[in-house]
Amino acid sequence: MFNTTEVYVVAHSLVPGSRHYEKGLKELFAEAFLKILDQVGNVNLGAIYVANAFSEVLQDQGTLCIPIGLRGMRRIPAIRIESGDGSSGVAILEAYNTVRAGIYDCVAVVGVEKMHDVINVKLNKALATITDYEYEGVLWCNTGGSGSHGNEGVHA
Repeated sequence: MFNTTEVYVVAHSLVPGSRHYEKGLKELFAEAFLKILDQVGNVNLGAIYVANAFSEVLQDQGTLCIPIGLRGMRRIPAIRIESGDGSSGVAILEAYNTVRAGIYDCVAVVGVEKMHDVINVKLNKALATITDYEYEGVLWCNTGGSGSHGNEGVHA
């Protein structure tokens, strides 16, 4: 086992944020994840953390870990982290904690969103779910998704 008192990021990958109409969640995930595997080689991966806030609302897909192509890694737990805008940060924290605690030697964190394949009403409803939904969703007092919501893509 590695010395678990120190935790390192040994590889990273990014699919630039864009609308990616030609790709689905699976393809975006695979593009980033396979780049990571190319960098680290044959690694003994302990777990995969998938950060995603909106797939249930926007793609009608609640469980991402099976559809995104992890079928070949059946013995590796794949955990979806949903925490609104903080999903990727929480996934990184969870990954760090499991490595630091010695539960796993190596983990992967992948954040993936696909936000622009839907009409604005559906997107605004999804964005309202990470706020006070009674006020912003039911009363439609939503600001329309400004800020970081314009960039979809994958960060691994």
